[in-house]
Amino acid sequence: MSTASTVMCSDFARLMRSLTPAAIEIPVHPGENEAMIIPVKNKKAGGVRVNPGFLGFLLCIAVLVFTAGCGESSDSGTSTGSTSASTSTSNTSQDRAARLAAQSQLRNAQMAQEEYYVENERYAGTAAELKTIDEKLNPKLEVISGGARGYEMKITANDSSQTVYILRQTESRIERVDGEGNPW
Repeated sequence: MSTASTVMCSDFARLMRSLTPAAIEIPVHPGENEAMIIPVKNKKAGGVRVNPGFLGFLLCIAVLVFTAGCGESSDSGTSTGSTSASTSTSNTSQDRAARLAAQSQLRNAQMAQEEYYVENERYAGTAAELKTIDEKLNPKLEVISGGARGYEMKITANDSSQTVYILRQTESRIERVDGEGNPW
């Protein structure tokens, strides 16, 4: 515990000992004799009574936490993010955003495929057929196959490693994998 924290806690302890049932005396500035007096509501009049010792304890804890948080960090500024040897994808925020956007666009294409199936009783086999349902689909979207029983689509993200995401639907099973076969 630092010296400043010890002094503050002893001031709070002294303050708590000086409490009376009728008022709480709080120093305006540490070290000065002036004080602000706050009346305590009477329990009979519907007020709430707080145990002064408990209040002092809470204030000491709050001061200790605050002063501990204000100190210099011993961190050298380097991040401790884990890296995986099995993946070659970059973890910059722009790359992550690009990958998430590609996944979202593939999900939108999945919804368009479902709508196409309702109207045509088969899944779209080309991106042009799918764009009749949703004109705003990403131009990088490729429909690899489509038919009565399922479809397969892929999209390439605009990240630094050009990650490929594939979505396959066969009868009742939907599979979402990246270009290396890892689920996403």
